[in-house]
Amino acid sequence: MATKPIIFVFTTAYAPFVGGAELAVQEIARRLKNDFEFIIITARQRRDLLKREQVPEGTVRRVGLGLEAIDKLLLPFCGAFLVLRIMQRRRNHFFVSKHHPVMFWGIMISYASIAAFFLKFFYPKVPLVITLQEGNKEWERGLSKWWWRILLRSTKVNHITAISNFLKDRAREAGYKGPIPVVPNGVGERLLKIVPHSSTPGVGGIQTPGVFPRGALVIFSASRLVYKNGIDILLEAAAKLKEEYNFKVILAGDGPERKYLELQTINYKLQTRVTFLGYVPYERLPELYQQSDIFVRPSRSEGLGSAFLEAMAAGCITIGTPVGGIPDFLIDGSTGFLSKPEDSDDLVRVLRKALVMNDDERHAMIQRVRAVVRERYLWDAVAQQMKEIFIKISDPNKSE
Repeated sequence: MATKPIIFVFTTAYAPFVGGAELAVQEIARRLKNDFEFIIITARQRRDLLKREQVPEGTVRRVGLGLEAIDKLLLPFCGAFLVLRIMQRRRNHFFVSKHHPVMFWGIMISYASIAAFFLKFFYPKVPLVITLQEGNKEWERGLSKWWWRILLRSTKVNHITAISNFLKDRAREAGYKGPIPVVPNGVGERLLKIVPHSSTPGVGGIQTPGVFPRGALVIFSASRLVYKNGIDILLEAAAKLKEEYNFKVILAGDGPERKYLELQTINYKLQTRVTFLGYVPYERLPELYQQSDIFVRPSRSEGLGSAFLEAMAAGCITIGTPVGGIPDFLIDGSTGFLSKPEDSDDLVRVLRKALVMNDDERHAMIQRVRAVVRERYLWDAVAQQMKEIFIKISDPNKSE
């Protein structure tokens, strides 16, 4: 009986810490678990999390003391040591040079990917593939300032994939010479089945008293409250529009900027217009998309922007900025609207367009968006692309 290839996945965070990169691993691995064995190496970050956990997509192995800052620093060393133990116990090192039944998959240029890089000194013939998920500025600060170029120029990195054309171009600029397939993050097909919220205020959808009141258009954002996501710009634009339109801004997500944004809400006298929901489980987001009219995230940087794709698939009129990978799918006036980065006045202009759309205009845009999502951004199609890449890597003799 043939042994399934083993893919060691190196990701700094993993469930229950779920962002676009972690969700991609989860969705792809669940669809490919019959073809590959996934062992996910990650930082523990919380003491209540199991060091070893069996999940539907494979096995999660968490390393560290259960302290976020410390565990990320330990991950390159503890993660590499753990994989060495697993490899030796399974004796895979006796035949990796022949059939390559083992792969290393690094998620982003991160602490976790350093562990995979270290392992290449012990197993030089095991393929290492790195998936780029970073936003615009990720490689300009901290560790990534120098690690980005070192890793991508290293002969130890055998394959690169990128979730957007923007990141593909950045990899080229960093000096990577090999092929770079663009494999985006995806969305679940169930979002396409959501009946979009009516553009008539207060009509359609599940009403949540006090949060989604009847009679007001709902502007929604599912975003971590961090500087890069530009929620401060959204609040500034809302303050400029509050006398013109009856709307409510609903913010799902938490983060270090929350106190500042709450203070900004008070300063702009938006207390009755803005609601902070805090952390919202990923499983509840489809319900919130369904109750919303417009999705807005005026990003300062973005690798791709999975939340945009989800909102678009769910039938929200979507507004973003032309940064990072967003222009791959958000075409101004066709699949949504674009506003200039760092410009609340331009966001006001774009919001006015979205707020006055009639039902026919909304329906036409939603139909265009869903056609794009069906063609390129469903998780089944994304997983199939990664499967083809993994098969080619695990058996170089196979053709594409």
